[in-house]
Amino acid sequence: MSKLCHVKEDVTDSENKFFEYEKSRGVPLPTRETCCRSCAAINLYGEISIALGKQTKDIQDEVAKRWFCHDTPNKACKGIRNYLDKINKE
Repeated sequence: MSKLCHVKEDVTDSENKFFEYEKSRGVPLPTRETCCRSCAAINLYGEISIALGKQTKDIQDEVAKRWFCHDTPNKACKGIRNYLDKINKE
């Protein structure tokens, strides 16, 4: 998780619309038990993860349930769940 940091910024209208759409897409998935070694949520998609972290807790939770792991597509990403849990404790 060391590659991501949470930045408190204003949330743009386009980010709100994107995540509102994403929270209703697909079906909720069970979360992986562990984060995969090459987690895209904390590497490739870091900017999107940070933007998701600026959303309300409800939107974060619903999007995280549908954000599938790139290694195990029938499971939700553990990396994004860990990141959101960490920033929401701060």
